[in-house]
Amino acid sequence: MFRWIKLLVIFGVIGFLIYFSFKKIDEIILRDIEVVNLEKIYNEKGFPVDVKEVILHDKSVFIKDLSFVKLPNSKLYRAYSDADLFKNIRVGSDVLLPRTIKVDGRDVLEDESSKIILGKVVRVSNTKDWRTGFYAIDISFDEKLEKSTFYSAKVVFLEYKNVIVVPRTYLQVLDDKYYAWIVQDNVSEEVKLNVPLCDGYSCYVKSGLKVGDLIISSDTKKLYDGKKVLIANDKESQKMESFKY
Repeated sequence: MFRWIKLLVIFGVIGFLIYFSFKKIDEIILRDIEVVNLEKIYNEKGFPVDVKEVILHDKSVFIKDLSFVKLPNSKLYRAYSDADLFKNIRVGSDVLLPRTIKVDGRDVLEDESSKIILGKVVRVSNTKDWRTGFYAIDISFDEKLEKSTFYSAKVVFLEYKNVIVVPRTYLQVLDDKYYAWIVQDNVSEEVKLNVPLCDGYSCYVKSGLKVGDLIISSDTKKLYDGKKVLIANDKESQKMESFKY
C-alpha cells in the first residue's frame, strides 16, 4: 500500500513539473511572438506579390537542348534534329556545352574559369537519316572534349536584338494563347500577349508588355482583375510573409 502511495506522489510531482514547464513555455511564446492578423493586413494593404520589371534585351538568344555523340575516327560530333529545329539550324550556329568538374563520376561543380565550351555547326544534312527519320548535324568544338560517348549541349537556333523576353514561368497559357499578370496602380491586371517564339526557358513577347511594366513573377492563382496587391519586395510585406505560417 505504501509503495502505491509513493508511486502516486512521484507521478504527481512529475505531472506538476511538466504542467508548469509547458505553462512557462506558453508564457515565453506569448511574450516573444508578435501576433499579426494577416487577413486584416491583406484587406487593408492588398495581397503580397513578387514582381520583376520588364526590360528591353540588347540580345536575346533562343536555344534548345541537343544530344550528340562523337563520330568514330573523326574530330567531329553528330546530333540529330527534328524538322522543326532543323529549319533554323545553319552552318555557323553556336553550340554551348556546359563545362563541369566531375567528382566520383558525377557533374557537381561548374568551372568558373569558363562556364561553356563553344562549338559550331559545320555541316547540316539535306536529307533525313533513313534509320532515325531525323536530320544529321555535325559539330566541331574549340577544344577536345573529355572521353565520353554521349553529350548534352544547347544549340542556338535564333537570335533577336532589342526585344522583350521573359521567363516562361511568368506566363500563363490557355488554348495556345499567352497571358501575364502585371501591377498597375497597386492592382493586378491580366494582359493578353503576342508571343511568336518560346524555347524551353523564355519567351519573346512581341506585344502586350512594355518596358517598365511590373510583371508578377510569383504564384498568380489568387489573382483577378482589379485585385489590390502589395509588392512583396518591401520591408513591411517581408515581415507579413514571415508570419504567414
